[in-house]
Amino acid sequence: MEGYGETMKKLKYVIIAVCVVAAVVGAVFAVQHFSKPKTIAEKAIAYYEKQDEETYTDMKLEDFTDFDWDYVVVYRMTADAEEISSALGFEYEGDIDSTSGLVFVKRHFVKSDGTRLSDDLTEEELEAELEEDDGIYYDYEVVYEEKFVGELQAPYQFAIYPDTKMNSKKKARKFEKEQAVFDGERILYEGENRYAFFAQSK
Repeated sequence: MEGYGETMKKLKYVIIAVCVVAAVVGAVFAVQHFSKPKTIAEKAIAYYEKQDEETYTDMKLEDFTDFDWDYVVVYRMTADAEEISSALGFEYEGDIDSTSGLVFVKRHFVKSDGTRLSDDLTEEELEAELEEDDGIYYDYEVVYEEKFVGELQAPYQFAIYPDTKMNSKKKARKFEKEQAVFDGERILYEGENRYAFFAQSK
């Protein structure tokens, strides 16, 4: 009976050890999975909170995206669907709801028969397709949207603006990926950091 008791005691310790390891692994996974910034705003805030500077240059949107896109339309509050559509190059069907935001677009080549070409074609392969079919056209896909919600008469926690000033006449503007670079500043408002980024040129 003594041998059986020792065996059960060891088994009990093994079970406890396995449970502890499982709990630690689960906690690590939860922290990594659920606390990981997901929106562009969250990623940018997490990055710039660690910086000592109060002003920033060359904030590249590409550095904060994990999806494929060709251009983005940046719009600010008071922009309407017509202004956003004009910047996009096609009709915008999203909900504006008095916010500022971003609309990311991917271009796709489509053959005259409606077949979409692969996005992975090399330049040589694409040129060959264009020579074979002179009716190839662009199809546009909205791949991601993000809105910046803020309080009236207070700085947004994070926002990107389409021009060099917050209240410029330009309410919506298109930026190709390589042009989507912004200058920004950190503002302390009621004890909380707020971030505003502006186009580098008009």
